[in-house]
Amino acid sequence: HAPPPLIRDHAPYDLITCTNVLHYLQNPARTVATLHDLLAPDGTFFLVDFTRHGWWWAAFERFLHIMDRQHQRTLTPAEMHAIITNAGCLVRRSGTIVAGGPWRGAYVLGQRRSTEHGATATSAPAGRSGAAADAVDPETGAATIAEQAQE
Repeated sequence: HAPPPLIRDHAPYDLITCTNVLHYLQNPARTVATLHDLLAPDGTFFLVDFTRHGWWWAAFERFLHIMDRQHQRTLTPAEMHAIITNAGCLVRRSGTIVAGGPWRGAYVLGQRRSTEHGATATSAPAGRSGAAADAVDPETGAATIAEQAQE
């Protein structure tokens, strides 16, 4: 789905935030990829949403859907990380948010890969404290992530 002209005509954007909406989307990866295309080179993309966790979450999510029919599915922090990475962003920072009760969340701060600047930067997958080397194949644009040992 293409963004409406009002949004598309003002692109590119230096910052796009997507806060507490991923769980309402039927295809969050497609939406994030579409929004990524509106980012300026080196633009920032910020995802925040509550996340799936715990053995009991499936039952809780069914309750959420009864209370809010628009609710589709919550993601894990790792799924959020993968979505923003697959859209073409380097992850600059990510983490979890503890809000009390059953509510946990995650944030992922990504930066659009600039085609003018070569190919490497550092990235840390959600929920991990170790660093990762993130390289981009200049021909395909595919990202590879290799975990590095923390010293």
